[in-house]
Amino acid sequence: MQRLEWIAAYACRRYSLVSMVENYGKQNEVCTQALPVLSQSDPEFSEYIKVAPELQKKYLESRFIKAYESFEKNLKKAGVIK
Repeated sequence: MQRLEWIAAYACRRYSLVSMVENYGKQNEVCTQALPVLSQSDPEFSEYIKVAPELQKKYLESRFIKAYESFEKNLKKAGVIK
């Protein structure tokens, strides 16, 4: 979602994947408590802002599959993958 620019802010963005694995205990707490902030460039942003705060995590989880499909489509369009 970050590469699609669908995320405006996320506390874990500052950590590399390697750092997150190496420091799982410390960084996991930070990363699981803070939800990503969806960007207005997300195609479903207008729906997201209508979702109750307690349901936003579930909504974001449902967006991961769509983000993957969209990212894959962009890579195919660019000729990076077939």
